[in-house]
Amino acid sequence: MYVCAITLGILRPDIAKTFEERAEDIIEVVKVAIFVVFGALLTFGGLFDDGWAAVAIVAFTLLIARPVAIFASLVRTKTDVPTRAFMAWFGPKGVATMTFSLLVLADTGIAAHERLFNLAALVVFVSIIVHGLSDTPGANWIARHAERVEAEEAQPA
Repeated sequence: MYVCAITLGILRPDIAKTFEERAEDIIEVVKVAIFVVFGALLTFGGLFDDGWAAVAIVAFTLLIARPVAIFASLVRTKTDVPTRAFMAWFGPKGVATMTFSLLVLADTGIAAHERLFNLAALVVFVSIIVHGLSDTPGANWIARHAERVEAEEAQPA
């Protein structure tokens, strides 16, 4: 399949250009479908089946695992520490987590596939709430930081 796509891209640049123009629309439609399916399968009872263990997993994932991984991946970039911290907090979108959890749920060969789906769903659910509540203050904070950096760079040495 990849070879076919590469060959088409080389032999038919018009197709590649059309795909580039339409890809964003296709991605948005797929995202909406994932949200609908994911949301339809989500149950509050399932989210909290594991009690405090689930809460601990969510806290670890959102407060330690993801931020540390993203922050570490940005260490050798030209970003400053506040920018890395901002990126580490908000991290990648939850659509990938939703997609992978749906794949796990569909695979009945995976032991406890429903439990894994529910844990992933709880992480996404809490992430939507926590990051939704912190997006405006976070954006304002990083904007003020960018203004300070810009002002410092504009001052003569």
